[in-house]
Amino acid sequence: VYGSYTVSTGMTITASSTTMTFGATSGTKDITTNGKTLDVSLNFNGVGGTFRLQDALTMGSTRTCTQTNGTLDLNGKTLTVGTSYATAAGTKNLTFNGGTLVCPTAAATAFNNVSPTNYTTTAGTGTGKISMTAATAKTFVGGGSTYNCTLSNDGAGALTITGSNTFTTLANGVQPTTFTFTAGTTTTVTNWSVSGTAGNLVTIGSATAASHTLSKASGTVSADYLSISRSTATGGATWYAGANSTNGGNNSGWIFTAPPSVSAGAFFTLLFN
Repeated sequence: VYGSYTVSTGMTITASSTTMTFGATSGTKDITTNGKTLDVSLNFNGVGGTFRLQDALTMGSTRTCTQTNGTLDLNGKTLTVGTSYATAAGTKNLTFNGGTLVCPTAAATAFNNVSPTNYTTTAGTGTGKISMTAATAKTFVGGGSTYNCTLSNDGAGALTITGSNTFTTLANGVQPTTFTFTAGTTTTVTNWSVSGTAGNLVTIGSATAASHTLSKASGTVSADYLSISRSTATGGATWYAGANSTNGGNNSGWIFTAPPSVSAGAFFTLLFN
């Protein structure tokens, strides 16, 4: 497909093992599906092209979405892939503009940045998100890239994050759940929004019996109801795990109390003539 692509509301989409490739090499091409599921694999592969969603795009549950070349602009919409979202060798960009990429599959390649060279992400306007929603274990293969968005574990299944990646925000949408990091890697965040609730701890740990590192350059991390092990918290920020969190051992940098309360002082000025 070298131009824009529109599915009419009256169309029937037949499942196929064929891959549909968006190949425009210039300009912006719009994709409109009008609520129809595209039950084919998709490949965005147009050097210099931009492919922009005009509404939510949902793929068949057994299909893969691959980014090879060009810019995929979510444009504030939701792209729900099938078995995986993957990168391939090429120059590719994922732009959010407030949109969401949903990876719903329980798999070791649910998000698979297997070709991180020349892969970039752009926040654009609004807050973008990569949402990992499987109820059982899944993996985010980060490839050591920078993700200008929120990565959220929105499924009860453990989320394993591989590689030393950078995220605008790390978050969870459900609890209890688990974040597992590759030992020896450093995950850098601007914002930490991971917490559990009473009776529903969020577990933070390493995939093997060695430590991982979490880094935030400044400010205060305020979390609670976490169960933490083999985790080094560093980077300049002060990391408060919360008074209701559990120290599972082999941790460094975490403070297992609530952050100190900040009271506003009363100030006044006396003026004399």
